Amino acid sequence: AQTAFREALLHGKVRPRTLKLVFVGQGRAGKTSTLKALTGQGFDDNEASTHGLSAALPLVRSGNIAGQGSPSLDLQSSLISRWQVVDQAEHQINETDLHRTCAQFMAKRLRRGSAASNGSDASGASDSPRPSLAGVAPSGDTGDASPASSANLSPAVTKMPSDMVLKLMDEECQEAGDDAEQILLKTWDFAGQREYYVMHHLFLTNRGVYLVITRLDAWLRENLDGPASGEEDEAFEPPLEALTFWLCSIHVHAPDAIVIIVGTHADKIESRQEEVYSRVQEEIESLMERVPGVEQQVVVNAAKDLCFFPVDNAHAHVDQGIAELRRCIDREVADALASGGIFGQEHPLRWVQLREEFEECAEGTNGDDGVLPMTASFVLPFARVKDMAAAVGMCEDEVRPCLQFLHSCGNIVFFDEDGLRESVVLDPQWLADAMAHVLNCPRVVQGGVAAIRRLRERGELEDDLLQRHLWNAHKFREHADVLLRMLYRFDLIIPEKWTGRSSHIVPSLLPKVKGDPGEEAESGKGEGGSVWESLFLDFHGMLCRLLPTLFPKLLVAASRLPDVEISDLGVFRDSFRVLWTGGNELLFDLLPPERPEVVRVRAVATYQDPCYRSGVVEEGSALSVATVQSLLLLFDATLSNNSHLSFSAGVLCEHCQHAQGRSHSERHHVIDLSELTSGRVVVCHVSGRVVAVPPNSWVATWRGETACFPSTSS
Repeated sequence: AQTAFREALLHGKVRPRTLKLVFVGQGRAGKTSTLKALTGQGFDDNEASTHGLSAALPLVRSGNIAGQGSPSLDLQSSLISRWQVVDQAEHQINETDLHRTCAQFMAKRLRRGSAASNGSDASGASDSPRPSLAGVAPSGDTGDASPASSANLSPAVTKMPSDMVLKLMDEECQEAGDDAEQILLKTWDFAGQREYYVMHHLFLTNRGVYLVITRLDAWLRENLDGPASGEEDEAFEPPLEALTFWLCSIHVHAPDAIVIIVGTHADKIESRQEEVYSRVQEEIESLMERVPGVEQQVVVNAAKDLCFFPVDNAHAHVDQGIAELRRCIDREVADALASGGIFGQEHPLRWVQLREEFEECAEGTNGDDGVLPMTASFVLPFARVKDMAAAVGMCEDEVRPCLQFLHSCGNIVFFDEDGLRESVVLDPQWLADAMAHVLNCPRVVQGGVAAIRRLRERGELEDDLLQRHLWNAHKFREHADVLLRMLYRFDLIIPEKWTGRSSHIVPSLLPKVKGDPGEEAESGKGEGGSVWESLFLDFHGMLCRLLPTLFPKLLVAASRLPDVEISDLGVFRDSFRVLWTGGNELLFDLLPPERPEVVRVRAVATYQDPCYRSGVVEEGSALSVATVQSLLLLFDATLSNNSHLSFSAGVLCEHCQHAQGRSHSERHHVIDLSELTSGRVVVCHVSGRVVAVPPNSWVATWRGETACFPSTSS
């Protein structure tokens, strides 16, 4: 892919001018209001909550200072904001600039050819005529360039209007034209409700600026991390928990992205401003210490000596915080997109041209307003995409690397995998909208009340409910098979195989298990007895806050294994059972249930027959070494796409588990297998006590084996 990228640059390149500006954070924190404040729109105290992912306000344009632009698409001049909402499609805004870039490339090639021919002219006359533009289409013409003047040029380049190319032959005109360059911010407003957290990996990509919104008046509550009190809405999310989740999630899924923390409702804390500012600042600094790498992403508010930007959206027209936030975004985006900036790498011109073609296809009516037929496209077959790529000058071998690049930028959705590569999704928001219709389903629908109840209470999604009600809109119904395949791939839906019905499981809508699923199995075994019969996975510090969204991925990953069967023995959001290879029935769950810190896996039964046709040999049997090793491979595969999310596999310290006066993290810490299997004396680094390995445990068996399994820390 890198080779294809470099070779494509030889046929023209353009520096990007567009970045995503994404608003995330706790529900009802004021994300939409902050976007409106930044773009000079009115404040609505009754602003409705966003559900799913919204890009309804398409673009924010940050204007340049007239006469201070610099050549070669250098964007550092965009330092003073003249923000405005643009009601045009992105490809329409970029079309003129893209044509200009193509014309610049053509002009350079023609000048180079002119210089070469003049060099062979003995007269050396300085007033030689312009090189011939034979074959370059005049305005309104679509004729192709001649072979002599357009070797190795893409068709789209050679169809540029001749008057634009002639103008750009003059260096002074070329430099003067660069003053008009502008930065475009494509805004995304993401729902803050917990049920939508499972969708964050649909849009969290490196190329973007993320505004993490927290409401400052929520920091007045005594317990920043506790559940909602009787006076608060049951959907209320504690401010520290929400802030921690989003910072960790962005760090894991978009480690190169720019993060700006924004505190809203500043007008509601005026009497206790210093107290709240100090509290928020202290928690942010503490989080940065516990999650290495977050500090490098978060932009500080140097003017106020804070790590966040307090704003008052209700009085945005006079609020200095909004003005400072605008300037901050301008500076960060301009630096990031400038030559040498983190997002300033030039893109192949024809890859950008194909992206513009995709965006043009995605424009038009989508059926939401009842206007039919639909003119917008949501999915293109791969065969048509190849034809479109050929039209901008790509060879067939270049198409897939280009699509993978556009996927990584968040422009399209494309997986070069069996069953998926034949479909190219033009807009990730279409997938998000389809999933939001499932997660935010109505309480009752005509003819589907029972099915809706099964979905809301048990996470069971029936095909008939999808087709007749949830996805009955034309834009979904016509591509239901593609939607299901893509949502399977994103781990948002899994097929239900054990009931025989045409249905699916939505992991995020599964109920929580009642009580501790392993409480009965642990009774009567003495202190630490079950610890040595289980495998524990520790996700290191504050990153464990992502466990509620990562745990369903384990369920999905296990369901895809050929020799593993997920049955209706017990499938919950925080606990599930599987019939594992070799006749073991395994239980996966989270500990502690109220605030997960670790994942636990243990065998709850062993069967005589690996095919489970005969009775149970033993209840609550211990794991085998082979099972543990296969589990580690499962965890590695599940987290392979999240390079910043590490874990340690091992055993929970039996001394700290029941210690009094310690935090959850201190009581639920894991002793890594590299220590347990080293053959040396194992000492707990928290309690300082020696950890004795029981001789009948799977750890002792592993220690006794001569062959060493590779490192278990990932």
